[in-house]
Amino acid sequence: MNKIEEVLKDKKILIYGYGREGRSTHRYLIKHALTEHITICDQKKIEIEEMEGEAAYFPESEITSHSDGFDLIIKSPGISLKETQLERKVDSQTGIFLAAYRERVIGITGTKGKSTTSTLIYEMFKKAGREVVLVGNIGKPVFDFLDEIGPETKIVYEMSSHQLEQLEMSPKVAIFLNIYEEHLDYYASFDHYIQAKLNIVRFQNEGDVAILPEAVLRMSREQRVEIKARQILTDDPNEMFHVKQDQIFYKGEQVFDHQDGKNLLGQHNLSNMLICFIVGHLHSIDFETIQETITGFTGLKHRMEYIDTIGEILFYDDSISTIPETCMLSIESLKKVSSVILGGLDRGVNYQTLIDYLKQKKELNVLCISSTGRKVYDALKAEKQNIYFFESLEEAVAKAFEVTEKGHICLLSPAAASYNDFKNFEERGDQFKSYIKEKGKCFT
Repeated sequence: MNKIEEVLKDKKILIYGYGREGRSTHRYLIKHALTEHITICDQKKIEIEEMEGEAAYFPESEITSHSDGFDLIIKSPGISLKETQLERKVDSQTGIFLAAYRERVIGITGTKGKSTTSTLIYEMFKKAGREVVLVGNIGKPVFDFLDEIGPETKIVYEMSSHQLEQLEMSPKVAIFLNIYEEHLDYYASFDHYIQAKLNIVRFQNEGDVAILPEAVLRMSREQRVEIKARQILTDDPNEMFHVKQDQIFYKGEQVFDHQDGKNLLGQHNLSNMLICFIVGHLHSIDFETIQETITGFTGLKHRMEYIDTIGEILFYDDSISTIPETCMLSIESLKKVSSVILGGLDRGVNYQTLIDYLKQKKELNVLCISSTGRKVYDALKAEKQNIYFFESLEEAVAKAFEVTEKGHICLLSPAAASYNDFKNFEERGDQFKSYIKEKGKCFT
């Protein structure tokens, strides 16, 4: 706390971006009376009554000409510097926090699976009776929890590429789940996205731990990033903890069977459970506590979430799916998928793998919406009869009631971002649920 207050106290501070983290930074500065010199810069006009306290304001278009007048610029994760001509260093909540607390941080990143893995680890520490907070990209700005962090508190930090992008410090324990093409509208290239993600391990020390799959380790070498930390591979059958035939083993002894984690379907979730065991063991948490955490886990909203059975059709919400790989994983994990609703914002991701996959799924009804849905539909309409395009999610849900085989699943797994049609993936999932309820009235 003292280190953080030293960084902020009596400085002329610019909060760049007034979303969730920007507001959190402002609240913290006001609550602790750290400075009277606060200015907000945002794309949209922020009125005084919308602010968390006293502050000046100027629009994002003036950032370059105004930036030299501040001691510290704290950027929100959603702000891309790709087109901004800022020549000076810009900091963030994550960077300021790690400088003070890195020794107690368990950081989790990856294109997909961050929230589930972070929540599992957090719940495990709670069940073990340890002091712990869950912060970061999961929607909880770390500055909101500073007053709750005691001398023994562990910090489970879900870290997006945006939060990692400008870091010059890495957490004590770094978990890197996977990496696929995403956020290509934000980064200049896929390589820039990879480089941002690799900051979670780039600055680790020899006494730290990096938990990652072989593919990520190989990618780090290709990107000339030396990992100094002890490395634990999540897909190496020779590791102390490893997966074999849907079971988790420790030194050759089975410690968990995947079927006991009934709310965590799919091989990707088995890997998440494995990581829970690894982290638990590193922190002297017994296997029984880890097992109970996983078996009692109910899953997170919008992640292969079972919604309801209406007219003998099972509906699942996987609105978190924003890339082709997660759509395919969900179909394979749920197995009895008769219809999939996909499509969203086109961010330049390559959809050929998904198109080739759907081409082989002859019986699968594909209900396409939005810009990427149009791309998939145009690629497959000549050879796949049971593919449809709709102008809205509501129309797609109505069609799903017609074409989905009884006793089987209708799955929303968009394989694309939501921002052109919805505020975020949560709103998209909630709308899906609303349409199911409305269209399903004739069956109740």
